[in-house]
Amino acid sequence: MNQILAKSFRIPITIWGDIFARTGWIGLLFGLFAVHMATDFTISLARHQPLFTTTFEWVAKGLANSVGFIELRPGYLTQDDHALSSLKEQLQPFDIILVAAPFKGTSFFTPGRYTHMAIWLGTSDDWKAADWDKNQRYKPLFKAVSQGQSLLQADRDGVVQTPLSNILNADEIAVYRPSKLTSPQFHFDRIMQNMGKAYDYNLDGFDHNRVICTELVSGIFPGIRVQKSTRLWRSFILPDDLLRGLERSTNWQRWFHEGPQSQ
Repeated sequence: MNQILAKSFRIPITIWGDIFARTGWIGLLFGLFAVHMATDFTISLARHQPLFTTTFEWVAKGLANSVGFIELRPGYLTQDDHALSSLKEQLQPFDIILVAAPFKGTSFFTPGRYTHMAIWLGTSDDWKAADWDKNQRYKPLFKAVSQGQSLLQADRDGVVQTPLSNILNADEIAVYRPSKLTSPQFHFDRIMQNMGKAYDYNLDGFDHNRVICTELVSGIFPGIRVQKSTRLWRSFILPDDLLRGLERSTNWQRWFHEGPQSQ
């Protein structure tokens, strides 16, 4: 795109000067913006990407890194020590955790009830009991788990392991557990394939090199049938889309739910 933009500036300077003379700075900037949008549109089509890929990424990343730090209030569950203690004591490896935090800035751009989701990888005791800690391929995962970073999620930093506390500031939490797994190794392998991937600010559900939280979960558990949402010329998975897939599945059951809807 930079090469195309560079060529646009090769238009005789008198033309840009004439635009400036007639319309001033506002007109000149509008003209440059129009050239950028036209270029972005053309490149998106040529590369079979969602429309206005470059512009969308700039805007989305800017918003995420600004309003993403806004919290209008603490989550209601932060005051419910009993619920959070119960959750921590009963979590098992490969549980899927959904959270609703409508008071956070990023929630304004996430339609639906739930705003984020993650996967619990278990404690170091869980790993030792199952002998997963002896598998050399999973050593990076086990090292993080041993340091208390048992939560796998995709956030602004990409696909990372973090402490459970990272997502407990919420109004509502639901946890789904599989009654059976294809095999732990199958899912661990898919986790390893996703580790280190960047966050997909372009919301391109067909770009598997970058992911959002829901795409990470659905990629690790491909057996969950999910109908993607289509918005802004993009096809991607919302947390509520994956929730419906979990509810339809006979292999996943909700064993924990705390929040307004649980009353």
